[in-house]
Amino acid sequence: MAASSPLAFGATPAKGPAASAASMMGRDVQLNGVPMPSGATLFAGDVIHLGEESTAALRFGSSLVLAAPLTEMVVESEGVSLRNGRLQARTNGTEPFAVSGVFFRIRLAAEAGLTNSAEIRVEGARAQITAVAGDAEVTAAGSTTAFRLHAGETATLDDTGQSSNKKAAAAGVGSRVPIIITVVGVAAAVGIGVWQATRPTVSISIP
Repeated sequence: MAASSPLAFGATPAKGPAASAASMMGRDVQLNGVPMPSGATLFAGDVIHLGEESTAALRFGSSLVLAAPLTEMVVESEGVSLRNGRLQARTNGTEPFAVSGVFFRIRLAAEAGLTNSAEIRVEGARAQITAVAGDAEVTAAGSTTAFRLHAGETATLDDTGQSSNKKAAAAGVGSRVPIIITVVGVAAAVGIGVWQATRPTVSISIP
């Protein structure tokens, strides 16, 4: 029997491919429950899971997603849905890129010639979003108002009904998910096989 092609592992496509696996490191990168081949074509609905010591880079047109170990996400037509873990999204073309979760949505604006990037971490009912370069628009569940993060600013979203930082300013007015905004120094770099985040997190500590 002939070997299956990378396309065989993807979800049944409703339309053209959404992304491709640009590169991977580590032995535990799964696509819909089976090992993901390098260069695999990805479609909306595909589920990607990274085990310990495994990383992946996904290419969405002119946008790039760098996923850290122990991350699970779902490919969408305009970006990814992050279930758990952390990733960095970068866009430098004319198409915006979105990262969503159960209780939030992030939009990286498209500005020709400029790079916008954000780092997103999801741990259970809490999410932390940092604008690394350019701006990122954050909208909490239950709200129609987007909050714009500028480079160096971090938003913490808490879906448990409690905030871990009482000194920060609440920006999600009228939303059931509070958004806590704080400004920190950012020096984050994500590489395939290496994830280094040196920004201070004392002001946004998550128990």
